[in-house]
This record gives sequence, structure tokens and C-alpha cells, in this order.
Amino acid sequence: MVHLSRNRFAAVVIIALCISTGLLAFFYFGVLRSIYRESATGQDAYTGQTEILLQEVSGKIVRVRELSPPQSIPLKVVTLDWVEENWGRKFAEESSKELQIEEEIYKALFLMPQNLSLTDVVVEQSGATMAAVWEGSLYVVREHFNPFDKLSAERTLAHEIMHMMQEKYFDDSGARFHDELQAWVALIEGDAGFTADKYMEAAARPEISGSATLSFSYNKQSAATRSLVVEMPESLVELWLFRYRYGESYVSALYEAGGWEKVNAAYANPPTTTEQILHPEKYLEGEGFTPVDSVQLNSSDWNLVKTERFGEHFIHVMLSRHIPRGDAVKASEGWRGDNFTYYEKEENHLFTWKIVWDTEQDSVEFFDSFVEMMDAVDAHQIPPSSECTSNNTVKWKAGAHFVSLIRDQSSVIVIVSTELDWPQPNLYTRLPITFLASSFCVCDTGKRPLRIRLHSKLEAESTFQRNIQNFVDDPLSKFSARFLLQKN
Repeated sequence: MVHLSRNRFAAVVIIALCISTGLLAFFYFGVLRSIYRESATGQDAYTGQTEILLQEVSGKIVRVRELSPPQSIPLKVVTLDWVEENWGRKFAEESSKELQIEEEIYKALFLMPQNLSLTDVVVEQSGATMAAVWEGSLYVVREHFNPFDKLSAERTLAHEIMHMMQEKYFDDSGARFHDELQAWVALIEGDAGFTADKYMEAAARPEISGSATLSFSYNKQSAATRSLVVEMPESLVELWLFRYRYGESYVSALYEAGGWEKVNAAYANPPTTTEQILHPEKYLEGEGFTPVDSVQLNSSDWNLVKTERFGEHFIHVMLSRHIPRGDAVKASEGWRGDNFTYYEKEENHLFTWKIVWDTEQDSVEFFDSFVEMMDAVDAHQIPPSSECTSNNTVKWKAGAHFVSLIRDQSSVIVIVSTELDWPQPNLYTRLPITFLASSFCVCDTGKRPLRIRLHSKLEAESTFQRNIQNFVDDPLSKFSARFLLQKN
């Protein structure tokens, strides 16, 4: 009898446990289903609000820019992880050789620290993306783009829609070298930024906004949402943000000279130098650049890898990392043209960089500034040989590189090599300009552009400098900027 009672008691306990387990499972399943529904609802609300704003901006922007956007703009919402994988790591893997060469050049010209990896920088900065136009679609990154902050979201969408209109109405310039690529994308990004500003100004007017009660105000709070793991040298930031810092002021000058007609005409007759972007009056007056011949080496052992034209802005950035900014600006002005040629031989590399100036005084200013830069990086000056006692030739040992600086009248030649006994060139023998290798830099690969608006701490200092220099400010975020990457 006692044994039977115990069995019944055990059976009751087991049944109770089964019921409790079932109830708990049902409860947790309900909670999870509720969380999933809330998450799905949030995602639907996010995408839905973005679609509404996209349609609204697309309908209104034609009255601002006098061009019609595509009838259908595919929208894709992606995550930060997706961006870092597809626009960061994959890009770096596909461009590893080009990145390696670019890193060697930057380090040889003291634009970045020796212990910094350009590949790591590319991967890191991809994670600062907010919005992009790529392969005919408009992408927004959930972690950075906020469609419920209406003013900021509208400006971002206006910027990206302008990029889609550029692809619809204007042909690519075919620019190949750093200097002309920077000038071309300054027109592209300057037009997009200037159009977005004009759109936001018009949005405050009842005839555009559709409401007389719209309050138009600027959000000057920081939009930074993540910290960078890789330290970004200011020099690289300056190069990558050139198109935003100077592009809008350039397009503004065109607009003032002849309205949208003048801006549209620039796509058919694009700027070809960063000098024209920095000094819009030179573009308007038709001042271009002088083609410069390659420097011939007295050796056939070196393999030509690439040729470049770097331009005024690149020179300014290189110098300003080590000497006062005002001195760097003065030393880079008067640029007339340059030719940069890069060679490799097994594990060694060598490049020659011939820069032609408007006047001999301009060449002297650059020569003296370059010497000052070499002093600032603690380069060891090599005493001149008995055969060469000219004050216009200086040689240094800087880290793994041997650097020579030679001035002759209005031209200066910079030669950098990893070999001490590299073949002396025929410095002033004319050679046909060689175009065996096209330009590459992290933001310019010669492929169709991946236009990106980003949020990150890296641009805070540069944007602040832009504001105090009285350039066109981003009206919705003091710490936002956009840069351009390119991808296959």
C-alpha cells in the first residue's frame, strides 16, 4: 500500500513537471515571438520611413536642381557588418597590390607613419559609412543613417539622389591620374553637396516643403557614432576629404558665374587639376597645366610600374604634415605640372618626381620647404661628393630610403630609392610621357565610384578646420563628411 502511494506520488510529480516545462516553453516561445515581431516591426518602420523620405526628396529635388532623378531608385538597407565585409575587406583583398604600392609611396614621402597599414585604414574607414550609391542602388547603413531625423536624412538623400542624376545625365571624364581624379570627383561631390544645401534651403520655403509651419534649423551636434581603431594620419584625411572641403566652394563659384547651366557645362569640360579646384578663377579663365616628361634612368634593370601626376594639393598636404601650414600653401602655389614615375626591381623600388613651376622663385620656395621637411623628419644629410658641390642638389638617408633633391631653374626633381647606388638619371633629357600604368589611390581605383557618406571621429578636426577657413559647412552635422571609394 505504501509502495503504491509512492508510485502515485511520483507519477503526480512527473506530470506536474511536464506541465510546468510545457508552460515555461510556451511562455518563452511567446516572448521570443513578441521580440521577433517587435524587431520586424521596427525594421519595417525604418525601411518604410526611408522609402517615404526617398520619394519625397525625389519629387522635390527637380525644382531645385532642374534635373529629374531616375523614376525608380532601388533602396537597400544594410548593416555595418555587411559594409565592412563587402566594401572594406573584399576591396582591400582585391586591391592588395595597388594598396601596397600606394603605401610605399606615402611612406617614402612622409605622408604616413612607417608602422601604419594602409589596408587596415581602408577596412576601418569603410565602417564609417552612412549612405552610398553603388551599382544603380542607393544604400543606407542602419547603424548610421536615421530616417526619423528628418532634416539630416533628407539632406543625405538629396546628396545621394544627385549622384544618381549625375550618372543619368553626365558621362564619366575618363580621368586617370591622382590630380585629375581629385579634380573630377571634387566636381561630382561638390555638386552633390551644393545641391543638397540648396535643397535644404528650399525645404524651408512653403512652396517646396508644402507646409508653412516647417521649422528649418541646423543640427550642430556631433553625429559621431563609433570610434576608430586605426589612427588616421591627418595627411590622408586631407587627401580623402579634398573633394568635400573644396568641391562645394568650386561648384558655388561656377553657380555664381552662370547658374546651373555653368555647373552642367563643367561635366563636358571638366576641371583637370586640383589647382583649378583650389583656385576656381583659374578654371574659369581656362588655365590648365603643362605636361611634364618622365626622367630617364641610365639603366634597363628597373621595371616601370606606374606614372602619376600629383598636383598642387598633394604637394601642399605632403609639406604641411611637417612644416607650418601657411608655408606649405605658399610653397605649393605656382605649380605648373609634374610627372611621377615609379619603378621596381626585385625587392627594391625607385621613383622620380619632376615638378615644374611657374617661375624660378616658385621652384626655390618648394626646394627650401622640402629641405625644411627633411630636417623635420630627422633625415640624415649625405655630404656632397667632390664632383657635386652645387647648392641646388641635396641628398639624405631617411629610414630605408635614399632621397635626392635637385633644382634647375624653374623645375625640381625628387628621387627616392631603396638602393644607395641606383643609376643616376639623365635629369633633363626629354622623354615621351609614359602612361603604362594608371593612377591608384585608396579612394580612386579607376573603377565606377562607390560614393559614401560617413559618420566618424576621424573627420572632426578636418571639418572644424574647414569651418574656420570659411568653406561651405555641412548644415546638419559638424562632424560629418563624405568621401569616395571606388570598387569593381
